[in-house]
Amino acid sequence: MVKAILTTEQEAAELLQDAQRQADAMVAEARDAVEALLRQSSEEARQEARRIADAGRTAADTERLRILAEARDEAEQLEQKSQRHFKDAVAYVVRRVIGRG
Repeated sequence: MVKAILTTEQEAAELLQDAQRQADAMVAEARDAVEALLRQSSEEARQEARRIADAGRTAADTERLRILAEARDEAEQLEQKSQRHFKDAVAYVVRRVIGRG
């Protein structure tokens, strides 16, 4: 009878140790899974940030090119107007010099 009790206690101790090992393994597994998830989430966040930054750069470049084209067009129009005014001014001066103005 004592031997049966000792055997039962030994089996109970072994079951407890096995349960503790399994619990420790589960905790370690969960920790590894959380760390992997954090690494994955962090990488996804970095990729999304790069995508957003690239999209912003592309939009800024597009807007910059549009503004430059608009400024170039305005400069050309001013150049054309100034050339017309210059021609008119030269003609006026010439008329004044030769006495027809």
